[in-house]
Amino acid sequence: MATRRAFIAGVGASLLACAAPAGTSSQRRLRRIGYLSGNVQKSVEEFSAPFLQKLRDLGYVEGRDVEVLFRIANQEMDRLPAMAAELVALPVDVIVAEAGPAQRVAKSATTTIPIVFTLAADPVGSGLVASLSRPGGNITGVTTGNVEGAAKRVELLNETVPRLARVALLWNANQSDQDVQVSATEKAARVLGIETQVVGLHNPAETDAALDAITRTRPAGGLMHRSPDYADGHRRAAVLVDKILKGAHPADLPVEQPTQFLFAVNLAAARRIGLTVPDSVLAQATEVIR
Repeated sequence: MATRRAFIAGVGASLLACAAPAGTSSQRRLRRIGYLSGNVQKSVEEFSAPFLQKLRDLGYVEGRDVEVLFRIANQEMDRLPAMAAELVALPVDVIVAEAGPAQRVAKSATTTIPIVFTLAADPVGSGLVASLSRPGGNITGVTTGNVEGAAKRVELLNETVPRLARVALLWNANQSDQDVQVSATEKAARVLGIETQVVGLHNPAETDAALDAITRTRPAGGLMHRSPDYADGHRRAAVLVDKILKGAHPADLPVEQPTQFLFAVNLAAARRIGLTVPDSVLAQATEVIR
């Protein structure tokens, strides 16, 4: 589970290499994977680790055939266009675009180099792809499913908290594509008669201040957390990259949606505010903190 300071950002860097196990050594050539992200360095390291491991699991050997070049903007989004241009100029064989800002920049930077996206909230609504089943163009990837998941989070909270009347919704205002998740959450809350207070956050300091204000009112700590399994999403992105390096075209690879979700329930926090979590909610948890 990401910490509250894993607030999306990053620092330009080149790292690592992974190699494609294609044929004999005489048939191999260096393949380059560009990994573009506007997120923070720590966040990119956390999310890219399962991506790199999956490449190894697929038989790739680091430093032999495929080089992974990281370009991380560390929340300085105006650096992304130059980073993308650099990857295109090398050129790389495929670009992994992590989160909305990097995805939009990568799409603008090239119409020929294959792009695989991760952490995409609404790739159709944002114009990345024509549809999930037939993405078209040079782009495919893995969505977070967070738009669909917004209603589920509100439902779980409403089922857990008796007479729930108001919720605060904190979101990363640097990620403009998250506004669709905000809208979906507000809509789900309205259906249940719940008032929402939306707060856009731009940096970890603002996040801390907002959470401190909330916990001063109800000092319990985090009660529940539900999200797609982002590690699994990055592993699936590695599989798509593998297919592309072996000759598949992104237009022929449907966009994948999450199939695994993480749901943590903090019973210690619930006890501190005198809340009993229903068995129906606990039955859905993948982790229970006692």
